[in-house]
Amino acid sequence: KRKGKKEREREREERKKLKAKRRGRKKKMEEQKGKVEFMFDIVCPFARLAGLKLRTLMREGLLGKEQVEWIPVLLGGIYALTKAPQTKDGSATDVMPVAKKVVLANDLKRWAAYVGTKIVFPPGHPRKSLYAMQRLSAVRDAKGRARIAQRLFDLYWGEGKDVADRELVDAVFEEYGEDAREVEFGKARLRAWTDRAVLLGAPGVPFFYVPSRDRSFWGQDRLHFVLQALGLQDVRPSVGCRLVRARRPLVKRVTFYFDVASPWAYIASTQIERIVRASLTPVSLEYCPILLGGLFRSIGTPNMPLLAMSDNKRKYSSLDMNDWVKDFNIPFTFPDVFPIRSVLAQRVLILCPAASSTLFRAAWSKNSDISTSHQLEAVLRDAGFTNAADLVRIAKTDDSVKGILRANTERAMKNGVCGVPFFETDAEYLSGGLWGTDRLFVLEDALAQLIPAPILHPSL
Repeated sequence: KRKGKKEREREREERKKLKAKRRGRKKKMEEQKGKVEFMFDIVCPFARLAGLKLRTLMREGLLGKEQVEWIPVLLGGIYALTKAPQTKDGSATDVMPVAKKVVLANDLKRWAAYVGTKIVFPPGHPRKSLYAMQRLSAVRDAKGRARIAQRLFDLYWGEGKDVADRELVDAVFEEYGEDAREVEFGKARLRAWTDRAVLLGAPGVPFFYVPSRDRSFWGQDRLHFVLQALGLQDVRPSVGCRLVRARRPLVKRVTFYFDVASPWAYIASTQIERIVRASLTPVSLEYCPILLGGLFRSIGTPNMPLLAMSDNKRKYSSLDMNDWVKDFNIPFTFPDVFPIRSVLAQRVLILCPAASSTLFRAAWSKNSDISTSHQLEAVLRDAGFTNAADLVRIAKTDDSVKGILRANTERAMKNGVCGVPFFETDAEYLSGGLWGTDRLFVLEDALAQLIPAPILHPSL
């Protein structure tokens, strides 16, 4: 009996050692992977989605709990410091054109479905989060700060509670044993963290910083780039999301609105044919050339959106573009002549859609100026279009071609297009369209009959 007891004790000790060894190995793995700083404000719905995705990635073992540090910042403070357009209550969305607000609202609902939740805006949103964020910043223990942040997100976005209510906030922190006397420390720390976020290039939240790579990423839809920066390969934008396969085809028709003057439309143009070819069922693809400048004027967007952005947002846009170029492994050269006057080129593409890839490549990978008739004709001729001279001549003079381009632009405005690339489909759950190169994966999922589980209707 004594021997049996000793053996049991020895086995318990061995199990303890094994657990300790595993914890040590996991900690070392997390240190090797590198840290991720997650900067957020609890009143931002996209930060809410980012927090939920991080929790999923931790459960799936793609991120370690010790690896992510949750850092509170003031979104309104970032907007103020970067001089970003906003209303007096701190909303950047309210100053957007209506068409863009509608598209972004649909996109938020769709992303919430991908993450497996719903976004219900609390009464009086956005509520003032200053006091809650100051108290959160005062929490010295990183794990405790993450737990309380998740609780505040759940209260605001899950239960519609008012995070501007000091009694409610104090009750939450008391529940976790946090001392209210630390709030002065929290005030200073929140200011410092917000200032640092701006210095790191944050245009808003959620914002991620990977110190080991000195790289920053903005948006919950860039978490796949965060994981790639940590050394994980072949990570899709839908990483951490639950998709199910529909029983019948979701998409039969795709319309691709574009203007060769847009670098983002060029990037999308290198992928759209591949995505459609990979569809499980036949899909028709329509190329629809529009005049982006004309669309912008119609919906109230500056002709050069880059010039209307804050410096941080403009700089981040350039970094983000390079990330997508690298991710898709495509040639890219920003042209010497920009903005590109694309009216004539767009008319040519009405006459000859097959020349789309030629003109996109000329403008965005070969640094060729396609603004004038002489240069445009040379590009087409060098690419093997023997009727190049006729195409350019007709594009310059034919009123019916000019009319089609105007009609395409009006059609885009009527259908809610707010920029390019823009993808319109006949899928009910994609009503309102998909805007941006970064939404190509949603189209790719739909063509593979993959759909976020919360969206799935019995008829699908």
